[in-house]
Amino acid sequence: MDKERKAELEGLGCPSEMISDFQEARDKEGKLLILASYRKELLLKLHEAQKKLTNLDYILYEIKQEKE
Repeated sequence: MDKERKAELEGLGCPSEMISDFQEARDKEGKLLILASYRKELLLKLHEAQKKLTNLDYILYEIKQEKE
């Protein structure tokens, strides 16, 4: 794997263990499987963050609606 690809993976926040697995993957399918798995993990974290933001927005809304 070239230095640019490694830097790209590091920039994406890929754990060093995943980068090592990616480097050791012998074929295209193995590399794609590793990347797809990481994508799924990121998407799950994104959805969890979206739920937190929705809940926070609701609390903000409720507070703004309270009469003083």
